[in-house]
Amino acid sequence: MNQNLSLYRIFYTVALTGNISHAADELFISQPALSKSIRALEAELGVTLFKRDPRELSLTSEGENVYCYAVDILNYWQSRTAELFSLLEQVKGSLRFGLPPSVGSVFFSKILFEYGCKYPQVDLQIVEGTSKKIEALVMNDQVDLGVVIEPYENPHMRLKTVYRSDVVLAVARNHRLAERTEV
Repeated sequence: MNQNLSLYRIFYTVALTGNISHAADELFISQPALSKSIRALEAELGVTLFKRDPRELSLTSEGENVYCYAVDILNYWQSRTAELFSLLEQVKGSLRFGLPPSVGSVFFSKILFEYGCKYPQVDLQIVEGTSKKIEALVMNDQVDLGVVIEPYENPHMRLKTVYRSDVVLAVARNHRLAERTEV
């Protein structure tokens, strides 16, 4: 935070609380440091900001004008900072994703649709191919990540199981394998 902005924040907090010790506690600074900051702002502006009575701390007319300015500038700074962080948090770029054709349409269509909705700034590129082709694309940095069908081993890749499925065999009722429990 810029030095002047800090001074306005300190001034604002003192004006809002009406008490040096409460403001110092709220800002986590010492009372002498807070008083020094108020004097620095008064010197910079060439005005007295507070009426300093032993029982009461109140704004002068100049202090009231500066308070309105401080509210505006601090609100502006806070909203613009929030916007900046929001922009920085947005996921952007591209994601190249390799999928075997059958697996992609069956298991990943909903996930990919939801990803596209959640991260509309990301250019999602889908490349279809066999597990061997997906492996080659990943190894050659042509896709960022890929789905392969197990069993699969490659010591140069990090593998994470994301889905397991039982594969079933379908046969006609009168087929010679129809009555078997295992094939």
